[in-house]
Amino acid sequence: MVSLTYLALNCAITFAAVTLLGVKLRWPSHRVWALSLLLVGLTLLFDTLIIATGNVAYDPTKLLGIFVGIVPIEDFGYTILAIIIIPALWRRFDTRRNHVRDN
Repeated sequence: MVSLTYLALNCAITFAAVTLLGVKLRWPSHRVWALSLLLVGLTLLFDTLIIATGNVAYDPTKLLGIFVGIVPIEDFGYTILAIIIIPALWRRFDTRRNHVRDN
């Protein structure tokens, strides 16, 4: 049986989602940067809480060993995936004719 690390799993899911959705990478606006920073901050806050209370635990053999506080760096992969995928899904399934650019 193949044993994946959390980082490899994050990369595989992100690659598959970006490929399947045909995400066109472009430099994000200031609003996107601000919202991304907010989401990463909230991830840090809530992941710290759920790890500290013992609600979530990780297999240490599948971690890189890099932590922000007590949160493994791999945990931020889900947030970054959401930052990429949600706007891509929005653009892909938006049926309006006139798209407003987010600048």
